[in-house]
Amino acid sequence: MKPASILFIAIASVWGGRATFSLPSQAQTPWSQIGRAVQQGERVRGARLQGTALPVDLRTGKALAADYAAKLNIAFSLPGKYSKMKDGFYVTLFEGFDGDQPFHRQSFKNGARGNSSTAVSSDFLSYQRADLARLLIGEFGILDTQLNLSAIQEGVSSFKVTGAEGFECSVDVTADGVPIRVRYKGTVSLVSEVNGATVSLPPEPAEVVMTFSERRLVGSTLIAHRILTELVSRRNSQRQFFDDTHFDSVIINPVFGPDDFRR
Repeated sequence: MKPASILFIAIASVWGGRATFSLPSQAQTPWSQIGRAVQQGERVRGARLQGTALPVDLRTGKALAADYAAKLNIAFSLPGKYSKMKDGFYVTLFEGFDGDQPFHRQSFKNGARGNSSTAVSSDFLSYQRADLARLLIGEFGILDTQLNLSAIQEGVSSFKVTGAEGFECSVDVTADGVPIRVRYKGTVSLVSEVNGATVSLPPEPAEVVMTFSERRLVGSTLIAHRILTELVSRRNSQRQFFDDTHFDSVIINPVFGPDDFRR
């Protein structure tokens, strides 16, 4: 039986993320080496990534059943075009930006109801730019975005990335310089058991951890085909599932049509 509604964890605010550990000081690794570890030939200036995204059920804090996975279509063209389409069981969401123009549309189905307004908040564009930046950093080792990102090595295998609009995150890399985690701060509502019942806790500070895995070559680019996102409470280190994304089709530097970044 389908649940009455799919509940999503809302990351109410996103700002920087500091490293949670310190490694012994050794020779510095320039960020350009990170980019070359992923982009082993052709320079990535755009991509289309298609697959599925399995969200969390707030009633349990665990992943929904596999048949609730949303179809996912992400496209970007550097430096300033981005779109994400999620077609789930109850909601179809299309959002992103074209330069300085954000767009947001959602529609409901299978008995779900909600606000179909296309209006966006004042910080929506910054949030979308940060969303793209984290994908570019973790998936491709790219800093070339509208946020003017720069990276400073924090340890043998970690970098701190900062940029405009208050962007900040930490990046963990392998010995070969391939990104494996992007970590940043957010305010989230976790789920916990209280007196035998599962309840949603009040919003609290947490670290959002995106783990990039299952890398395979697509042409000359080493693509992570899975991104697992988890939430870690800064209050008690409770760890909770948030989203599990799998890509089954990745096209590097495609030719985009007029509707890919439509407003």
